[in-house]
Amino acid sequence: MYINKQIRAHTSPIVIYSIHYIYNDAYPDKAVIDIEVQPRCDVITWMTIPDHNPIMYVSDERRTIAATIEEMQNALLNANNFEFDLVKVGIKNDDVSFDDLKEEYARSNQNKTLTNKDLTSFGLLTNDDYLTIAGYLFADKSSCKNANAVCTTRPTLNKGSKDYLDSKPVQGSIIEIFKTLIDYVSNVKFYSFGGLKDGLYRKDIGSFSINSLREAFVNAVAHRDYKIDGNNISLDCFPDRIEISSPGSMLQRGESIRNEKLESLVSLRRNRTICDMLSRCHLMEEKGSGFDLIIQDYQDLPEDYCPLYTTTNASFTLTLKNKQYNFGNQAIEDLKAESFKKKENYFLPRDVLKLKNPKYALIEQQIKANPLSTYLDFEKCAGLSASGVKYNLSQMKKAWLIERKGTNVSGLWVIISDNDRPQAFYNLDQDIQAQSLSYCQKLFKASKTPNLNT
Repeated sequence: MYINKQIRAHTSPIVIYSIHYIYNDAYPDKAVIDIEVQPRCDVITWMTIPDHNPIMYVSDERRTIAATIEEMQNALLNANNFEFDLVKVGIKNDDVSFDDLKEEYARSNQNKTLTNKDLTSFGLLTNDDYLTIAGYLFADKSSCKNANAVCTTRPTLNKGSKDYLDSKPVQGSIIEIFKTLIDYVSNVKFYSFGGLKDGLYRKDIGSFSINSLREAFVNAVAHRDYKIDGNNISLDCFPDRIEISSPGSMLQRGESIRNEKLESLVSLRRNRTICDMLSRCHLMEEKGSGFDLIIQDYQDLPEDYCPLYTTTNASFTLTLKNKQYNFGNQAIEDLKAESFKKKENYFLPRDVLKLKNPKYALIEQQIKANPLSTYLDFEKCAGLSASGVKYNLSQMKKAWLIERKGTNVSGLWVIISDNDRPQAFYNLDQDIQAQSLSYCQKLFKASKTPNLNT
């Protein structure tokens, strides 16, 4: 409806309203549209117009007039007593879905269903079934103007250059944005990903560890200042580093600091409801420990690789260095850039593939529980249709995550070790990779009819 669209586009946060039609018998084909806006004291509602500063209006004896400076100051002081992500917006629960959030929550909580009662308890819905700002941001394909990001790959080390290899805008739920950021980095040609078994753990030896990327991106979506309209999270991928910027200062005083070591940062936690929901999905560590994990990840590397942060009164930027970049040589090696230019999904680490498609984790869990699982078992555990199970099993076999041993009737499913996957090739040193490629190019020839007996 046009009126709904205009109200949602030009109020921030979206006002809570109801629409009534008043008819007059003298004009049966016409009606007066009566829009009743609920009063609120928990937050300031601004009128937002493109290319203009937000405007505040107040009611004065049945009139609506522009607010004075004093009235805006008083309103700001009163609004600061409320948590912004708990503010109710004028969208009902029936108008949206939470499939992405429910899937992520089930994956990390032993397939537990996220109910409407839970959404209310967790602060995403109000008792009268309206969305809060947190709920609006977690809703599927969120239309919230601040639920967005831009991912860019730059060929040079200088952000001032207008050249870029790729740019991708992202609009959607917090879960969707988070996964898209992970997916985007994993497909940048400058970077490699890999890991080796280290006892009971997996040691990342690629450009970035999955854990550090997760903490960086979760920080961006969890702590950005959603009161700031018109800006977005930006991910810039350079040959030697990535930079993740989000609106809102991370410091109480809002002073400007440039390229300081991350270990010196005492951060401000913002958006408690959003942070709690991400913690319930096991995507976010406890307060303050996320940055500690990043610092620990880089602690054994030289000074050039130290994670950095830059903050102003309006933004926060986190810089993670490419561990595989040689800071003594300003050019990326030809072999590295070319070998990852068109890399296929089956070369990606298992952790990355699971982030790209959470169904893989559910299927692997089912196989671990019962290697004799049938298609019906996979349908139930992963919430897939029969064709969906067939497709996902096919993709997992192509990626060398699983294999089928024996016949379709009497066989069983096996999870392939990371050391036996094609991706293990990228765990090798660069010179060994180059030697192996050269050896294969000399001794092997392409064939359209491969002989499986040789």
